[in-house]
Amino acid sequence: VLPGGIIEDSSTKTYADAAACCAAKLSYLDTDLCESNSNPASNGTAKYFADIENGLCKLDQETATCPTGYTCSRATVGSGKLYDTETACCTASLPYIDSDLCVARTTGVTSEKWFLNDIADGGCVQDCNATAAAVPEPWCGTITDIGTKMYDTASACCSKQLSWIDSATCEEVSTTGAAAEYVPTEKWYYSIDNKCVQDCD
Repeated sequence: VLPGGIIEDSSTKTYADAAACCAAKLSYLDTDLCESNSNPASNGTAKYFADIENGLCKLDQETATCPTGYTCSRATVGSGKLYDTETACCTASLPYIDSDLCVARTTGVTSEKWFLNDIADGGCVQDCNATAAAVPEPWCGTITDIGTKMYDTASACCSKQLSWIDSATCEEVSTTGAAAEYVPTEKWYYSIDNKCVQDCD
């Protein structure tokens, strides 16, 4: 077959449409990807494939028409499985990343979920845009490890990641950026010199 698509060899098997040809001769490719590659006017499949290096899913679409916030690139044979939605791509191909975080990274927004940034902070921080609000939000943090465990609330993050800190104090630090006035628990705990002491004023 010549580059223009003209058959040179009369023995070449032909098919009624691109879909049939793809199914018969290129079954190892995603069907939509094969059909898209076969159509010179195609702008992509509008499906998603994993970008493992950057921890997100890319949209199979020309960059010129890429939706705001998304990362677009034309899929290739090496792109792996294509998915109809961001969530399906994240869940199946990037299972080690919190699904909401992966979808947020894919669509160019923040997940609004909570995570432990630094134990020394005494609280959790939120994956949010600190400059988006009229007043900067001091509890917003930046995720540096995409494998970070994420939580729906500051309370849940405190409970799982900073369980030895008084829950009210941890939540106050997390949601305001400042420590709450500590209220003694009146409970006892082990101290040095082989004795127990009371948490009190």
